[in-house]
Amino acid sequence: MSRYIRHKVLEFYIIALIASGRKRNRMIRITEHLKKVKLTKKSAILIGTGALLFIGIPFTSSRIRDSKEYYVVTINNEAVGAVNRPDDAYRAYYEARSQINKEAGQVVYMSDGINVVRERKLFGKTESKDKMTELIYNEIKDKSINLNEKAYTVTVNNCKFTLRTKEEVVNLLEKVKDQYDTSGKFHIDLEETVTEDNKTSYDTSVVSSDIAVLDAARVLSSVDSDGTVIAPVEDAYYQDGVISVEFKEDVNVSEIYAPDDRVTTVDEAYETLTKQDAENEIYEVKQGDCLTFIAENHGLYMAELLALNPGLTWDSTLVLGQEIVVTVPKPELSVVVKEEVTTEEEFNVDVQYVDNPDVYSGTNTVIQEAVPGTRQAVALVEYTNGTETARTLLKESVTREAVPQIIERGTKEMPTYIKPISGGTLTSTFGKRWGTIHYGVDWGCPIGTNVKASCTGKVITAGWQNGYGYTVVLAHSDGSTTRYAHLSKIAVSVGQSVSQGEVIAYSGNTGNSTGPHLHFEITIGGSRVNPLEYLE
Repeated sequence: MSRYIRHKVLEFYIIALIASGRKRNRMIRITEHLKKVKLTKKSAILIGTGALLFIGIPFTSSRIRDSKEYYVVTINNEAVGAVNRPDDAYRAYYEARSQINKEAGQVVYMSDGINVVRERKLFGKTESKDKMTELIYNEIKDKSINLNEKAYTVTVNNCKFTLRTKEEVVNLLEKVKDQYDTSGKFHIDLEETVTEDNKTSYDTSVVSSDIAVLDAARVLSSVDSDGTVIAPVEDAYYQDGVISVEFKEDVNVSEIYAPDDRVTTVDEAYETLTKQDAENEIYEVKQGDCLTFIAENHGLYMAELLALNPGLTWDSTLVLGQEIVVTVPKPELSVVVKEEVTTEEEFNVDVQYVDNPDVYSGTNTVIQEAVPGTRQAVALVEYTNGTETARTLLKESVTREAVPQIIERGTKEMPTYIKPISGGTLTSTFGKRWGTIHYGVDWGCPIGTNVKASCTGKVITAGWQNGYGYTVVLAHSDGSTTRYAHLSKIAVSVGQSVSQGEVIAYSGNTGNSTGPHLHFEITIGGSRVNPLEYLE
């Protein structure tokens, strides 16, 4: 046999040894030895025949495959073996972890990771699913148990974190509660519950051992959910102070096993729950913005936007660049405090009116001053995170009766005024004129035009008045007066009673007059008013 053939047979034999799982150092020794040995034809044939027989023997726990696929399984980057199908690897991994959880009597956190990689080789060793389960179990068991200690997971809404001890859980919840509970009478209680599958969890509550608080809490039972008092409140025990403290959201605490890198500190958890480091979202006013537009774009009602920005009102004017708060971070865990509060306040009763038919309408006279009363009110006030969110009146008692204000009011109809002449041309109105005030109105008319009483009354002036010329002044029953000036002739005398529409004089051009006309004034309450606003 040629040297080339002998060497090829030798190489094939060495490959067969590798596929059969021999140690690498053994292969190296065989290779080095055969380099020194000169093979005979007979030995070469025997070696070749043995290699062929070796290849033909089927594997039980492993087999040589002609460049076929198989899957290498690694745990934490450590190869543990290979399988024919990836499903066998994942099932083995699941069964290994399930066995560890079962032995621990609870769910155990394991910081391992499985990786299944497909490979194609001429030869390879594969394991059965059961054998792979055993290999994975041995690989992760010690690490899982050694890396993990008992810990406690706290869940609030979608927020979840893990603390090492129950004491840390209590300290965390106490820290959140103490922001708003200043009474110091309440503490956190964890009540253990074991489920059917032997998992341990804890019900969280805020309790008080103070007898006075427990007695006062009976008031709560007399108030319906909508704030309606449904029990005889006079039988309730009242004492100012905090009655109850509770968390608005459900707080779930469960016992687990976890490594140190999965455990957080109390301070870190506190910041997460309360959003202590979170900042308000600020919107900067742009051209064309208005409050309703800003509120709508941020999903807010106007009332909500104004509540976030105390300095703003519905009609506030915005300026470019002005900063508007549009979002305030809300804590994951809210504290609800219910407190009984007693207040004393003044109150007034409705005004009482006494009608007087002898006094003109619009004339009011106070005949008795009001004196406020005082009353004591007991209310149940609810605060959420320090902000009042509800108030229910539990009891109210008057400590001093209020005295009402009594007002006499006239019911007699007010007198009416008519235009004192027929026809005529309005030549001057009431108000500023020539740098002074013109306190009446002027109608241009021929001299001798009839001048009539604008309203029923009594003559108090009938004669010459400087500037006015011949003048008549009438006093009326409501205290008002009317003046008729620049007359040519007077037809009444002082003390005479006249009726509305009765002729009392004739128009003229006397006194400081610019031409024939009638000057007419009305005085009400001591002040001259615009006659045109009162004439029918």
